[in-house]
Amino acid sequence: MFRPPVGSAAIFPAALGAALVLAPNPAHATWAIRPSGTSVTLHDVSAHHGSGGMAWACGDQGTILKTTDAGVTWVALNSGTTVDLHGIAFLEANGSPVVAVGNGGTILRSLDFGDTWIPIASGTTADLEEISDFGHYIVGDGGTILSSSDAGATWTAENSGTTANLLGVTGAFVKFAVGEGGIAVVWRGITLQWVPYDTGVDADLYGVPMFASSGLAVGDGGTVVNSTDFGNTWSTVDVGTPAGLRACEYSQNNTQRMYMVGENGTILKTTDGGISWFRQLTPTAENLLGVFFYLNDQHGYVVGENGMILTTDDGGGPPPVASPARIGDTAALTVTPLPVRGESASLEFTLARAGRADVRVYDVRGALRETIRREHLDAGPHRLLWNPSLASGTYFVRVVTETETRSARVVLVR
Repeated sequence: MFRPPVGSAAIFPAALGAALVLAPNPAHATWAIRPSGTSVTLHDVSAHHGSGGMAWACGDQGTILKTTDAGVTWVALNSGTTVDLHGIAFLEANGSPVVAVGNGGTILRSLDFGDTWIPIASGTTADLEEISDFGHYIVGDGGTILSSSDAGATWTAENSGTTANLLGVTGAFVKFAVGEGGIAVVWRGITLQWVPYDTGVDADLYGVPMFASSGLAVGDGGTVVNSTDFGNTWSTVDVGTPAGLRACEYSQNNTQRMYMVGENGTILKTTDGGISWFRQLTPTAENLLGVFFYLNDQHGYVVGENGMILTTDDGGGPPPVASPARIGDTAALTVTPLPVRGESASLEFTLARAGRADVRVYDVRGALRETIRREHLDAGPHRLLWNPSLASGTYFVRVVTETETRSARVVLVR
């Protein structure tokens, strides 16, 4: 739900502890406006996790749109409702469900990629604001948190420990939600409960990335907060924009790259994990509310007010001249071959700094399934051999140090 900006501070943490460098002028970008066929506000967008050419957007008055050609054309689907829909997600689970959520406790679920929608009981009348692609959580007004363990067929209320309106949620690796007044609610696996934290800002927080390494959220007045110790402490740094930020997302294939979108056509991008940010040129001044990158670093979707849909096939264009601190494109984690069909696979990545590294494998619900390596690694390129012992399915390999994170999606075929 779009709300007017609160406050004027513009803040963001430098992920590797370096000084923030913001390009003084917008970089060239290649974002194209796509005809949506509607003028209603579009709040969220999500893509199929196996085919970046299929995606869905949702918005006011029960609007759900679908594309099967990577966003070039969109068709309106019959959602069966006229309530405003705020969140939509492709759930990587059995049946490949797509779930949309909205006002009055509305939950809609589709098992045929959006052609038909089935209302699902939520057990609440609170407005629902967001749904996570992984972990399968929904958050909403009045501190509402719902969870599902059966791919969205049924939902159970959880105690969030707050009555604040919650506006964003992630369920992968680290589970946390954010909302009004700078609230953050973090899941503590040891105590099996949600714990509220004060992030130190008063601005409403709206967006969290799908793949969270610890805790990051964007909000009003250019506000961004980050925690590297699972919510205990939070930091803020200026990214040089007063525009309200409504959503953020990593590129799944390279977590050094992140996009933030917001008011007045704002799109910010980092290619070095948050050391430096630059604003991309966009062909619109509409308020942008949702962003999604998944299968690669180039193809992404953005949606916003007045039916605005933007797509890019080159990551929105190149960055300005790199700063000396920029890590570069070698920061990605690559897994070969894909899919993994044999007894072993190769993991390749580059570390900017030496340090202790954890190389682990997680399932789609964020549960740790295997530890590949835990040791000190030098700065520079690395190649590790992985002999998976897991069953067929989709997993995520992560390389985590004190200052850097790499993630890659892999499919095992036995």
